[in-house]
Amino acid sequence: MKRIMLLIFPMLFFSRILQADSGTGFEFLKTHFGARAAAMGGAYVGGEKDMIAAGYNPAGLTGLDERKVVFSYLDYFADFKGGLISYGQKLQNEQAVLFSAAYMNYGAIERTDITGISHGSFYPGDILFSATFAGMTGPGIRYGVSAKYIRSQIDHFSADAMAMDAGLLYRIENQRINIGLSITNLGQALSAFQHEKEKLPLAYRMGLSKTLAHLPLTLHFHFLRYQFQESDIFGGLYWAIGGEFQLSNVTFLRWGYNSVGNEQKADSDVDRFAGISFGFGTRIRRFIIDYALSYHGVLGSTNQFTIQLII
Repeated sequence: MKRIMLLIFPMLFFSRILQADSGTGFEFLKTHFGARAAAMGGAYVGGEKDMIAAGYNPAGLTGLDERKVVFSYLDYFADFKGGLISYGQKLQNEQAVLFSAAYMNYGAIERTDITGISHGSFYPGDILFSATFAGMTGPGIRYGVSAKYIRSQIDHFSADAMAMDAGLLYRIENQRINIGLSITNLGQALSAFQHEKEKLPLAYRMGLSKTLAHLPLTLHFHFLRYQFQESDIFGGLYWAIGGEFQLSNVTFLRWGYNSVGNEQKADSDVDRFAGISFGFGTRIRRFIIDYALSYHGVLGSTNQFTIQLII
């Protein structure tokens, strides 16, 4: 317990230093990259031995058992497109490293002057580069840290930021339970689009995963709190729940619900699906293929495909 507190305290201390009262920019950092996690509503702070889990809790990379390359494509609503490419490798003593690049493209936007005359189009977008290291610090205690560089571009204007993620994962082996805690997007902007530097969407996650004893089902649950954004319900906290059912050694079904769906409702017939997600995964030789479909009420739905290549 003493080791856990020594790791948690610096995470909380530095997050308070960077606290502010305004809203945030760099909103694409809230995107669920990776079909496995997205299918379970993003409730993946307790995920382990997985390159995608590192985006929710860097400690989830610990114990990666193979070298992998991951490609993920996100078909977002409003014709937005996103993607992720990652390379991960195990080291000694359960340690692992991960290098990733992600992007979000918002499509063509017409450029006009004050008279309404068109001057062509521009393509706003975001890009993220990150490096992650994870390891073990005691029996059942895993840790991970990530360093990130973020750049957003809108026509001729751009903004840059540096951030870090940090997380802990505690494994209760005899109960098959993982307890996860993470802080993501802890940092600040290096430059502004014009005058004011935007804040990053600093987020705190806490949750767990539990593999049932007599059923091939793993349940995931987490609470999420953004530093500068509060949920309309549940004391300002967002929450998500998901499950992964193992049909065979190589096939999985997944489902999830994220409470952010409650804020995406607008008295429409499709509101009843807002926040719901599901998907599947399968392994074919050296390839692991995952798919996720997520509903966002009147905003539409998102599709995500992820392919992992074991090398």
